[in-house]
Amino acid sequence: MKSFLLRVPFAIPLCIFTFGIADAETRRLEFEIEPIIILNCVEQINYTIDTDQLLSAASNSAQSARVTSTSNRSVKKIEARFSADTVLNASNDAIIELNINDACSVRGLGRGEGFLVDVEAVDQGLLVNPNADGVLTVKDARGKPHYSGHYANQFSIPQDRIRLDRDIRLDVQLRVDMRLASGSGRYSSPVDGVFSIEVSAP
Repeated sequence: MKSFLLRVPFAIPLCIFTFGIADAETRRLEFEIEPIIILNCVEQINYTIDTDQLLSAASNSAQSARVTSTSNRSVKKIEARFSADTVLNASNDAIIELNINDACSVRGLGRGEGFLVDVEAVDQGLLVNPNADGVLTVKDARGKPHYSGHYANQFSIPQDRIRLDRDIRLDVQLRVDMRLASGSGRYSSPVDGVFSIEVSAP
């Protein structure tokens, strides 16, 4: 009988230790995240053509003008390039190129191939002046990330540049035909959007 009583205190801690291991069971956790794309673009660009500079540049083949445009998000600088002779003669396409710096930004999580970006002018890409009954036509839209040196209708952003906590700034270039501008005044788009950007994770 004495020997039985000596074994009881050792049996109780052993049971407690065994139950403790069962309660601390490790559970497996897995995440599968689909591609996340966050695209943010300015909503409005206000641009004024410097007509004095346009007229004084008639003897040059090309002219650049820097202006400041405003948007609801921040102030953006855009650059206009035009051929003064073509604009003044207005016999063929009278093209102005507008370079909109930081027009959009994209961030997110992609697949191994990165992001594919398509930029194009929308079908309703017309700027209308109701008072002069004239229109400007957005003929082409191209874009480029800030680290690139040239504009393109389609380009890719490599996977190693894509992060959720870091924006990739995108510039947009618009080619606007002034040939059908029939008067001075404000030309504006009657609908939202004169260009579109589509970002996908292939």
